[in-house]
Amino acid sequence: MIKVIVLDLDDTLIDTSSLEPLRSAGRWRDIPRYFNGCVIYQDVVGLVTTARSVGIKVAIFSNAPSNYVQGLLKHFSITVDYVVAYHDVTQHKPSPEGVTRILDYFGVSADESIFLGDSNLDRDAASNAGVEFFSVDWGSASEIDSSHKGVISLSELIGKNSMLSSATTERSELIQSGNKLHLGFYLDGIKQEVWSFKDNKNPSVRRWVNKSVELAPLFPAIDIVVRALGHAELRAEDGDKALDTLGKSLAVALGASYQPKILEKDHVLDKSTNCTAAQRLQQVRGAYKADVDSIEANSNPTFLIVDDVLTSGATTDEITRCLSQGFPNSSIYIFTLVKTLYRLELGTDSQEQQHNNQLFSDLYNPIIDSLADENEQSGYGKLKSSSRLVSKKFSANYARTNHNFIFHNLLQYSISSEAASGQLFGAIQVLKNMLQRGKPTIASRKLRKAFGIELDQNVLNTPAQALVSDKPVFWNRLIRGHKQSGNYPAKRFFDELIPKYFGKYIFVKQLMLPEVQIYDMTQVYVEQFQNRQVDFYIPQVGLIIEIDGQQHQSSQHLDEMRDAFTESLGLKTVRFTVQELASENQSFISKINSIISQIQIVDGLERNGVLTPPNGISLLNYQEAYENGVDVTDSRLRLTSALRFQILLLELLERGQIRLGELKKLFVVNRDGTDFAEAALDDLNDLLSNLFRLIGIEEKRIEVALIESDELPSERSGENIFIDFSSLERYDDFFQVNQDVIYSRTDYFDFYRYFEDSDAVSIETSQLIDYDFFELSCRDPIAYKLDLSPGSGQRESLRYFLSNMFLPYLEDVDFREGQVGIIGSALSRNGTIGLLPTGSGKSICYQLSAVLQPAVSFVVCPIKSLMYDQKADLDSIGFTRSNFITSDLKAGEKAKVQRDFGRGKYFFVFISPERFQTHAFRKEMSAIGLDLSFAYAVIDEAHCLSEWGHDFRTSYLNLANTIERFAPSASYIGLTATASVNVLKDIQTEFDIPDDFVRTPMDFTREELSFHVIDDKGRKGDAVVDLVSEMEGKWNSDGEDGNKAGIIFTPTVNGAKGCHSLAGRISTLLKMDVRYFSGSAPKMGGLQGEAFDRYKRQVQDEFKENKYRLLTATKAFGMGVNKGNIAYTVHFGIPGSMEALYQEAGRAGRDKKLFKEVPADCYVLLTKEPNSAILDKIWDASTNVKDLKEYVKSLSRDSDLNTNLFLMTNGLDTVNDEFKLMANVYEFFKYNQEHNTVTITARQFGTEKFKLEKAIYRLSQLGIVSDWVIEDFFNGTLYVEFQCLSEESLEKKLEHTVRKYDPEFKLADVFSSDNQYYKILCDKLRKGSIDKSQFIFLVLLLWSYDHFVYNRRQSQKNVYEQCSLFAEGRMDDKEFKEKLEGYFRHDKSSQLLLNMAENSVSANMWPSVFFETDEDDGTEHLVGSEKMMILRGQLSRFLESYKDNAFLNYLSGVLRLASDEFDDADGERRMAASFERLISDNRDEALDLVRKTMQLKPMFSEHARSRFARLVHEKFEDLDVLGEVNEELGDPYSYHTLLAPLANRLEKLTSQYKGINW
Repeated sequence: MIKVIVLDLDDTLIDTSSLEPLRSAGRWRDIPRYFNGCVIYQDVVGLVTTARSVGIKVAIFSNAPSNYVQGLLKHFSITVDYVVAYHDVTQHKPSPEGVTRILDYFGVSADESIFLGDSNLDRDAASNAGVEFFSVDWGSASEIDSSHKGVISLSELIGKNSMLSSATTERSELIQSGNKLHLGFYLDGIKQEVWSFKDNKNPSVRRWVNKSVELAPLFPAIDIVVRALGHAELRAEDGDKALDTLGKSLAVALGASYQPKILEKDHVLDKSTNCTAAQRLQQVRGAYKADVDSIEANSNPTFLIVDDVLTSGATTDEITRCLSQGFPNSSIYIFTLVKTLYRLELGTDSQEQQHNNQLFSDLYNPIIDSLADENEQSGYGKLKSSSRLVSKKFSANYARTNHNFIFHNLLQYSISSEAASGQLFGAIQVLKNMLQRGKPTIASRKLRKAFGIELDQNVLNTPAQALVSDKPVFWNRLIRGHKQSGNYPAKRFFDELIPKYFGKYIFVKQLMLPEVQIYDMTQVYVEQFQNRQVDFYIPQVGLIIEIDGQQHQSSQHLDEMRDAFTESLGLKTVRFTVQELASENQSFISKINSIISQIQIVDGLERNGVLTPPNGISLLNYQEAYENGVDVTDSRLRLTSALRFQILLLELLERGQIRLGELKKLFVVNRDGTDFAEAALDDLNDLLSNLFRLIGIEEKRIEVALIESDELPSERSGENIFIDFSSLERYDDFFQVNQDVIYSRTDYFDFYRYFEDSDAVSIETSQLIDYDFFELSCRDPIAYKLDLSPGSGQRESLRYFLSNMFLPYLEDVDFREGQVGIIGSALSRNGTIGLLPTGSGKSICYQLSAVLQPAVSFVVCPIKSLMYDQKADLDSIGFTRSNFITSDLKAGEKAKVQRDFGRGKYFFVFISPERFQTHAFRKEMSAIGLDLSFAYAVIDEAHCLSEWGHDFRTSYLNLANTIERFAPSASYIGLTATASVNVLKDIQTEFDIPDDFVRTPMDFTREELSFHVIDDKGRKGDAVVDLVSEMEGKWNSDGEDGNKAGIIFTPTVNGAKGCHSLAGRISTLLKMDVRYFSGSAPKMGGLQGEAFDRYKRQVQDEFKENKYRLLTATKAFGMGVNKGNIAYTVHFGIPGSMEALYQEAGRAGRDKKLFKEVPADCYVLLTKEPNSAILDKIWDASTNVKDLKEYVKSLSRDSDLNTNLFLMTNGLDTVNDEFKLMANVYEFFKYNQEHNTVTITARQFGTEKFKLEKAIYRLSQLGIVSDWVIEDFFNGTLYVEFQCLSEESLEKKLEHTVRKYDPEFKLADVFSSDNQYYKILCDKLRKGSIDKSQFIFLVLLLWSYDHFVYNRRQSQKNVYEQCSLFAEGRMDDKEFKEKLEGYFRHDKSSQLLLNMAENSVSANMWPSVFFETDEDDGTEHLVGSEKMMILRGQLSRFLESYKDNAFLNYLSGVLRLASDEFDDADGERRMAASFERLISDNRDEALDLVRKTMQLKPMFSEHARSRFARLVHEKFEDLDVLGEVNEELGDPYSYHTLLAPLANRLEKLTSQYKGINW
């Protein structure tokens, strides 16, 4: 019997040939950087997994250093039991010392071991130790016979070994999901068996056929079996392939006919292993056709499609399509040996791996040899009448009771097998998910009303009710004993001794479950205890009770190991011998007392609040419910029963036992006597009707005649459905007797014990973790076809779901303006951008959309506080099936959420963009796309994609690329309140969303906000104290009604303008509780790391709970945080943009009812800049980064612009610094270009992580980097995929990248540019001091800096200018608010500006934006002052995005002329630049524009006309043109200029002829 396998590492377990040059050079320290270039041998890793699953130890023996060996194993997440490396022995291979050391370590002999290697060194080391040697197929070892060559040979040996070690009677079961059936999962350990089957190796084929036939009784009734065709097959010909053998055998066992020739293909396919999922889908689409003539006409057969591996499902889906087309009323099932799983971290403790371990054992331990004798198979021939029944567990509730329940004896059938059921099946999945969205969640308004619950009554905060019955529990089958002697000591213990001795704790008998597997109790997998069971387990107490008979003698050592293991997990074991039970002696009494003591300990800890069960139900609750009974009229019991009944009805609908519109009798044995069924059915029909209306399905109802009784009728017809229903009772084994009855019972398992840091020291240190059986029911997302116009039926149905799920306590619920358009577009599966004002319910848009899809979604959030806030808001309405992954979570917590996300435990998960740059999360995303299905990729606060991505969150810039690669089926929903033109364009460009799917309300106005700007004259600290005092007096002087909150936004964390010191100052001076909130910890705060993270969570939670009123915060708290009673916000200095002002001020007034009469106050404290001359230079669009930094140093120390512009420019490297880093990284890539992947660190290049990642992003813009992931965030370690491109390719990529933002960009134009920096670059290129690729790098950097710095500077100018005008009294509060809200308006006017800015519209059309047509008489006239204000606000937004656009520059000049602000940086300079470009391109067109502009004469003052005339004269230098201007405008400048020559001549003449007497 094999006990140990010894493995070589290099080129046996892992292909490390790429590392050979480094090993030969002794560069061991450099090697880890290149581990990504290695490849694991999957079949050998599978062998390791298989061997360890059957108890064989695996050891590595390598001649390499230990750090190298351990590093490789860790890198590829390979677990072995022991390692012997170079320094562990004195004699290396071929010496046997290492092998001998391994044998000694495990205490085994040479003949109990085998060695797998690739070389003669390995062979000789094994031979010298007397150990049998096997060689890998690709190895160089010589003189190896065929029986000892290849991993498959060794796999067979391990399988036979499992026959010897298998002592269990457990067998793996058939797995069914919808209409798909499979035996196991395509994971390491079972893959070799699948490969052998594919190779048609007889022993393996026989094993798989035996297992399949063994499980044939669990298959649905099948008429015809067909098989998938091989990639090169066009039809099934010879019938001797492995799938033929399987198909024939299954057909015999199922009483079906095997007809593979029904299917044909019209072309040969590429091998699926060489294709991506998308390629597989593409090549197989339309490839199959069905021979309909070979089957009786008008028959509705049930098909079984047989294949070996279900990978993406492309082949079987195509066969399903062609069979459905040929036989529209048929049912179709798919059976494969295994299903591919893509989820990450499917370790030995995963349920899938445990299942496979048992399957592997079953394959080598058959209970039938189906290919031995055809007569033997005849017993499997008539199975159609036999029951195929399953049990299914759920976790859901409408009330605070026990959440977990189980249905027994459900039919193993799914309507998903029926060709015409697609939409109905999808609708059922949506509703099942919806009902399980929380535990508890909130029932519909109708159901709550039916049970006497007021609309505003919070059912989530009621006391927990224990579900327990005092009715006797009978276990007649499951409790084991000695059948021949009739001796059942365990049953006697349960039935007689527990009632006799447990006293007041007799109620725990109702919670006690017999024959429980170790894993089910602990959720921890240990190979030695696989399928091991305990006699009794009490989950609520953590108590195992064992009755030891004679078999204990033979397994005593294993039992002791198991007891020690369960004790380490906080479980107590009490063992009785059979003799103790029989005699009830003192030893027996002592052990009974030990049980009672354990119950008392847990009871005491619960009463003292040390232990709190997750569902809130304590032992005391159980005891009281058992002794006093449960009130059957209690709404909690009725709600619990109603939800379970609704889910049961949906299960019956999905399994075809109920058909819509067809009357069915339902006999319900109501064991509890609770009134719930009619109301639950009526409510479910409402849910179905509204969902059907949205999807467009015919609105049929569940038509059942409910017949309730106390007992099951003795005569039961197969036409009717019989349900034995109890919420108070837990199940026993009676369901196995009455298999024609469906049983609904409460499950035994509520929670398990978990010790985070170590083994159990004491029970008090345990965490109690929910058993949660929920997984999203997934299928392809639904593309809704919607009419959501006011009053439409579909809009009303959408409102039904809004009011019942998301606003369950409010009356008269309706959508806010803009929401319906976004939701409708998203549900129609269009990529959608939603623009809504702050406080307008953006979150509802994605949440409602996601719930109405049978698929998984994810939400990208920029800041943690936003994630926590949205999660808390969802939890408050009973929507608990969401979660977040943040840096605040411990590594294990993050891994668990990530793993649960991959398993479909959540509707959506909140994540940061950085999460997408990790291997682990990407693998989970790939898994969801293939194992489950994606609905939406939600980008919340989507403006951060542009604003922060180009600043300090580089992962945002790679977001679209990553999502497209790893979740290509997800539809985008981008949501923001503040998208400038630049931001909107960024989002649309990145996610390929056309203008048609940008949704926004007509009105961005928030009536509940009032804006104020105060010029604080540099006394900001005093001004804010005075202002807070005033606000507190205004809003919080009315006692109870005065519980209003405020937020002060600061530009920094530290310093005089930082949130930390400001909170302390206000708190001291005004004697009030003021907290601070920031993304990073303040330098003087005293809190760091996890302590600071906990502080932030506490601050956020307590602010929402109104435990204090005033918060100082940076922009980390400025988005999405939903608190309704914020009455005032203060900006402690102007923010950096209009977006930031509107976002952060928009935290106020969110409860519109509170601020309907008196609007909330939004203040800005402004310290102006006195040096207007330096400002003029800063605002000048031509000012470069280097000069800008110098100018910023000249600003007044106190001015807000000093702070903001310093923060903006301080983070900018010089172009030269960034270029050097890019060039160095690229040189490193070129040195390693044969690998195409490298691992690099920031330290390696002498830089910081964010700078390295920015350089990587720049290289990705040029197509050099195709992707990167962050391997170590804190040390700045990146794994990069790259390619080195030709200069021609780099040029094309540069132009492609820049043209996204500047459509007219050409690299050739750089050589003729007037830009001084471009001239320097061109000169360096000509002189050869830089090469062409470096030149391209520098052009990209110059353009990017220019683009980025211009955007930020123009944004700052806009907000400074508006706040200054307001503070100076040159604009009132109404005008300021209109300007601010107009900035975000996206309407026909803004669309016109965008089209004219981005398209080659003739210049003489430009002035048309200043005209509008009178609807009555059709005449054109100039726009009024209100429209001019809107136009100016919209233009200011566009100018942030377009630095040198001729149309926008012209428009800006006209607007500044009209307001007599032509000297402003956005005035004359912009108009001059526009005319210069036009004159150089087409002088006549420029002249036409002058003439058109003069038609705007009524808008201009006399001074403005003169300024325009002067500009025209300077640019055209033509007196005839000036004469035209004078004739039209009659301005002083043109008069003076035209008359000046005449005046001069007259003056000369006068002088010349002075004194002459004419």
